[in-house]
Amino acid sequence: MVTKIPGTSPETAAERRNPPSVPPAKETQAAGDQAAASASAQAASEAKSAAKAESGQATRPRWRRRLVPLLILALVLIVLLMPWEASVGSYGTLIATPTEEVIIRAPESGTLVELSCQPGDLVASGAVIGRLGNFELEDQIVQVQAELARANTDYDSVIGELRTRSESAARAEVQLRQRQHDFNEINTEQQQINERQRAESGTDAGKSMIASTSPSALASNNQPQKSTPQYPAAIAVLQANVDSRRAQLEEANTQRNRARQLHAQGIMPRSELDTAETRASTLASELAAAREQLEAALIDHQRKHTSTATDMSLARSDVGAERLQIAKLGSQLAAMRKLIATLEARQDLLQRKQAQFKLITPRAGTVFGEDLPRMKEQYFQKGAEICRVADTRQLLVRIRVPEREIGDVRVGYRVRLKARSFPDRIFLGEVSKIGGESEPDQYNQAAYRVELTIKNDQGLLRPGMTAFARIDFGRQMIGRILLHKIKQALRPELWML
Repeated sequence: MVTKIPGTSPETAAERRNPPSVPPAKETQAAGDQAAASASAQAASEAKSAAKAESGQATRPRWRRRLVPLLILALVLIVLLMPWEASVGSYGTLIATPTEEVIIRAPESGTLVELSCQPGDLVASGAVIGRLGNFELEDQIVQVQAELARANTDYDSVIGELRTRSESAARAEVQLRQRQHDFNEINTEQQQINERQRAESGTDAGKSMIASTSPSALASNNQPQKSTPQYPAAIAVLQANVDSRRAQLEEANTQRNRARQLHAQGIMPRSELDTAETRASTLASELAAAREQLEAALIDHQRKHTSTATDMSLARSDVGAERLQIAKLGSQLAAMRKLIATLEARQDLLQRKQAQFKLITPRAGTVFGEDLPRMKEQYFQKGAEICRVADTRQLLVRIRVPEREIGDVRVGYRVRLKARSFPDRIFLGEVSKIGGESEPDQYNQAAYRVELTIKNDQGLLRPGMTAFARIDFGRQMIGRILLHKIKQALRPELWML
């Protein structure tokens, strides 16, 4: 059955497209009729739509009731089949790795007098963190340094005196060699003089013996005799003068004796005899003067010889005294060297002992010890802890894993960690150790301590921070993970049903 809506016929549509020309009053009436027709047509269309909706609502609820559970089941299956990272997690506190941490202790009893770093500072291996002071030891070092300085000053003074003495000894040796040379020359001349005098003494004795012997002895005197030693050149001139004066005197005496004989015979006049007498007496006086001059020269030469010998002895004594003084100074230097060596050894010993009071870190890392700034001027006994230095590029987290989940944990498993201070960052690490014995947790349940090594290359994490760590033990389906967790939650006796 088809319901015809008024105003929907072709004629009516044509009339709407080409409306007839009517007067204005009729035109207004026609417009009102047209509006009424449109309202009735719209109402009919809405009634038809409502009827169709009522017929569709009767079939739709049955399909929905079937489709929604299927969709939920499919969604659950998809979720259960999705892969997920199986993990075990717990809270823990970051600490420094024990193998990467050293405790700085007081090497000797003393007061912390110097501090060169603050908590949180990064220090290199071998850096000096601070220094303990021992006033008694420092006083000993100051005393030894003063004694060493005084000993070095005395040593330098003795060195200068030794140098002066060495120069004086060198000059004394030069003078001794000069005196020796002079003495050798004058001693040679004195030996010549002595030999000449001995020869002259022998000649005079021979002459007296010849005068008292027989004519045969006189004949033997005519034989050639040994050459008489000569005086030195300077004295030989005087001796030659004496010899010349003696020869002249002998000739004058001969002439005088002849003149006396001739005068006694009356052959020579008295005047010539007087002349001969005068000449002989004059030559005798000149000979005596020449002899006196020769004897004076010999005496002066003897005096020079004695004086030169004395000067040489004095020069030798001076050289001996200088050498003795040099030997004495050398002994003093040797003793002072030993003293300086002893003082230096003592100083080195005290300085090495003082170096032990330096607080030196054996490894690079971060300084820990919040009370460190307040420890300055505090007295520490030997072995007392002062601070700690740890390498924080790797930190340690100790967590407790329940007994039911410890079977999922293995050494070397990957670890993810989040700290409260950095909630947007994930830090990675691995399981480094699993405890061998259980210990009760806060709920008095058995748990095992697991140590996790966390990488901290950027140095963001610090010991003492609270963090949550998860140990990943494989990527598995969510359904399998849930089933595994349910099994872990059940009592062991239920597994054997």
